[in-house]
Amino acid sequence: MTKTFTQNDVLRFFYNEVTEDEKVDIQTAMLWDNDLEDYYQELIQMEASLNKVKKEPSNKVIENILNYSRNFSMQRV
Repeated sequence: MTKTFTQNDVLRFFYNEVTEDEKVDIQTAMLWDNDLEDYYQELIQMEASLNKVKKEPSNKVIENILNYSRNFSMQRV
C-alpha cells in the first residue's frame, strides 16, 4: 500500500518530529514528488532568511526606551 504524504508531513520532517520509519518514507516520497521536494526547499530557504533577521534592537530604540523609563520614574505615582 502506497502512503500519500502532505505538506504537513514534510513540515514535521523539517522539524524532526517524525519517527525513523516516517523519515525514510518521507525522504523517498520527496524523491518522487516534486511538489513535496519544492515545499521542503522553500522551508529551508525561509529558515535561512529568518536566521538573517536582526535580533537586536537598534540604538535608537534602546535610547527611546531609556528616555521613556527616565521620564516615567520622575512622574508622581
